[in-house]
Amino acid sequence: MRLNRCYLLLLALLLCGIAKSQESPIIIPAKMSTSVEDFILVPVEVNGKAFWCNLDSGGSSVFSLDAKKGAAAGFKPDGVGHSAGAGPEVVADQRMHGATVRIGSVPLADRTIIMRSFPEEIPEMDCVMGVSLLKAYVVEIDYVTPQVRLFTAGQFRPDSTTRSIPFRIERSNPIGDIAIVFDDSHRVTASVILDTGAAYYSAALTAAFIGKNNVRTPALKTARPVNGSDGGFSISAIRAARIEAGSSRTLAPVVGLIESQSAGLPWDGVLGTGFFRQFTATFDYGSQILFLKPNSRFGEHQPFDGSGLGVRKDSGGKNYVVATILPDTAASSADLRKGDVLVSIDGVEASKLTPAEIRRLLSGSDVRRILKAERSGKVHQVALLLHERL
Repeated sequence: MRLNRCYLLLLALLLCGIAKSQESPIIIPAKMSTSVEDFILVPVEVNGKAFWCNLDSGGSSVFSLDAKKGAAAGFKPDGVGHSAGAGPEVVADQRMHGATVRIGSVPLADRTIIMRSFPEEIPEMDCVMGVSLLKAYVVEIDYVTPQVRLFTAGQFRPDSTTRSIPFRIERSNPIGDIAIVFDDSHRVTASVILDTGAAYYSAALTAAFIGKNNVRTPALKTARPVNGSDGGFSISAIRAARIEAGSSRTLAPVVGLIESQSAGLPWDGVLGTGFFRQFTATFDYGSQILFLKPNSRFGEHQPFDGSGLGVRKDSGGKNYVVATILPDTAASSADLRKGDVLVSIDGVEASKLTPAEIRRLLSGSDVRRILKAERSGKVHQVALLLHERL
């Protein structure tokens, strides 16, 4: 009798352990892009080959791979197609069918891989994975850790600090309604893609929406970002008073104003990573709810370039060279020219800084940065007094 009781107790403990292990989410360690602010990259395998993917809630149920990296992995396209992003153009691509994608312990069999050219400005991003590919799970994105956690249906339990916003699914994308408040008398509501693949901006609005809602007014100051374009379209920026998504609010967000037409963005715009970085964001496709839990960045003032100076890597990929000098900015009044090689910022060797670090150093107001630049083999020093442009 005692033996049976011990056996039953052992069995109960074993079953309890199994139940607890089943309650644990699938945890996928991630990393943040060093080139583009707040892109979260997760490790995936495609037919056994390892890549780093941007986990993109605005990427529908599509898996796109950089064509050069796919070719280097030995992948052979077996079809063709066309892709449309937020930019104005529809581009031709190649396809590889029947692939197996694995993220963590989750295999996704018989997938079509779109192979196309990726921006050279984001060399560490090998692929883009639409979050809708994981719609069987509740997908939690932790921007601070960074980490992605996959819960089975009914497993995710929001706490008391978590707020929610309902969304609907259109073209496999989560579409939600937000409000952007510019001032006490100027408030607009927009239907937007909840888009973790939209870099930097808290939100970005389409040209059609901007014109229809009189977003551009003399009372609202706009500024040109140093890159001047994003994803193939022209863009400017404006600072709003706040964004309201459900009961969640972020203050002083930078909003992108898309100036060209979009081939693949039939909605009013996107809610982007400038917003999401302040939360742990959880997408529940089954219940069509986005959960937002404020993180340690919540309430931070979103930075914007205060220099007017844009740099890019040279053809060798080692040095930064001056690519843009915007008029009426700190850079335009300094001894800088296009093609100058950036040697250092505040004594730190420029080649050791990431693009994101350089952008942060050149953002803000009433900060003096000491730059050294090389021109025709000679190094000269430049003082930049950053000032608030938005």
